[in-house]
Amino acid sequence: MTTSILVVYATTRARRPKVALRHDELRLAGAEVDCLEAGTADPRPEEYDAVIVAASVHVSAFQRPVEQWARRHAAALRQRPTLFLAVCLAVLQQDPKAHAELRQIVARFTQKTVWTPAEVQFIPGALRYSAYGCLRGSS
Repeated sequence: MTTSILVVYATTRARRPKVALRHDELRLAGAEVDCLEAGTADPRPEEYDAVIVAASVHVSAFQRPVEQWARRHAAALRQRPTLFLAVCLAVLQQDPKAHAELRQIVARFTQKTVWTPAEVQFIPGALRYSAYGCLRGSS
């Protein structure tokens, strides 16, 4: 029997995170994987064996579409294996205060969504300075 996995992600910079792109590795392991951006579709977690949710921290919170999706489907999410991938550059810092703040951001997310993921992993994101107009150089 093939395992079906739903990957729901949210992004602030209109780029698909590498985490969402790695669904090919799950496919190579034999899983059927659907990878969808929160807010563009409303996939039903109960149609999958497991769910991975990935979102990045932006202004001390995760993106609203992923929060709304998780809240809407909290009951179904509680009934299956789940993994929440919190993407944030602060993971790379050695400052315990930064790590405590990340845990607080996740705690606010779980409180708002009424869903506590079975597992939470913090992973570093990327800051692409070239995406900011003021740093591209002037003409």
